Amino acid sequence: MLRTIQTLSVRDLMNDTPLLLQPSMGLHRALGLLLDHQVIAAPVVSEGNILVGFVSEQDILRELWANDFDFDIERCIGDIMRDDIVSVTPQDTIDSLAAYMVFDPNKLFEEKTKAPERIPGNFSDDLARAQVCRPKLYPVVDNGIVLGTIDRHQLLKALHHLAKRSRMEQSFESHNE
Repeated sequence: MLRTIQTLSVRDLMNDTPLLLQPSMGLHRALGLLLDHQVIAAPVVSEGNILVGFVSEQDILRELWANDFDFDIERCIGDIMRDDIVSVTPQDTIDSLAAYMVFDPNKLFEEKTKAPERIPGNFSDDLARAQVCRPKLYPVVDNGIVLGTIDRHQLLKALHHLAKRSRMEQSFESHNE
């Protein structure tokens, strides 16, 4: 199954009709769209779907909390969007995206380089120490243009489907032997 995952690209799994928000959109409308589309975040784009920011439910909740939950404030998405955007390309592999989502390779291998005499331990323990908290949803961008989004749920759903298919194939092969 690993070989299959290493050949799948983000383009193969991405949502190619994502919710896109505009900087001028009000908080109430943007939150309504996130909820209606059942997504936790969305890219913010200018004309031509050029990526200019990113906003999540958490960003909106933080802004609402800071303003006593007043939806009538004159703030818009452009005022609260993040511009330090983590995006992926359509050519990125699912394997590399999954790795990025769960661990920092510098942390994973820093212990090995700092103490090369260290007795190798359990890889699961090393991986747990290297885990990171990264976004759940990523804009898929090519030359600054948003082509889609991909999120952790889509990735896990695809992995689950591949594992199920692999089990069925193995079962079929063992049954025919």
